[in-house]
Amino acid sequence: MKTKLKKFLIISLDDIAIAFLVLIVSYYLIPEYSIIITIIAIVALTAFLLIKYELLSPVLDDKPRVNYDLVNSVGVVIKDLNPIGLVKLNGEIWKARSIRDQIIRTGKEVVVVRRKGLLLLVDEKSDPVYQA
Repeated sequence: MKTKLKKFLIISLDDIAIAFLVLIVSYYLIPEYSIIITIIAIVALTAFLLIKYELLSPVLDDKPRVNYDLVNSVGVVIKDLNPIGLVKLNGEIWKARSIRDQIIRTGKEVVVVRRKGLLLLVDEKSDPVYQA
């Protein structure tokens, strides 16, 4: 939570600086309205920063933003798995390995059993255990 708030404050420094600049300029140019302008600026800046924080909150997390939970996803072999080859899955090409160290030919459908970094461990879809 603290790193999220720190990131937000760093991103918002320019907004806060502009608000203070407006207050300083208004104090010198129209001193008779400086109290009203100060109150309005503080309320507006607070509302703006709260809305901005709510909108940016999901992006400020350290968690990855792309869901690569590919287990049980079905892909197509585009380069023979002997036992390692290439699989196309959700429009992306992944390096894959057959979990049974068997040859799986191009064009066959495979099911992702596990992911190890950028390597998918797959099995042929014809196996009844993996069919949905």
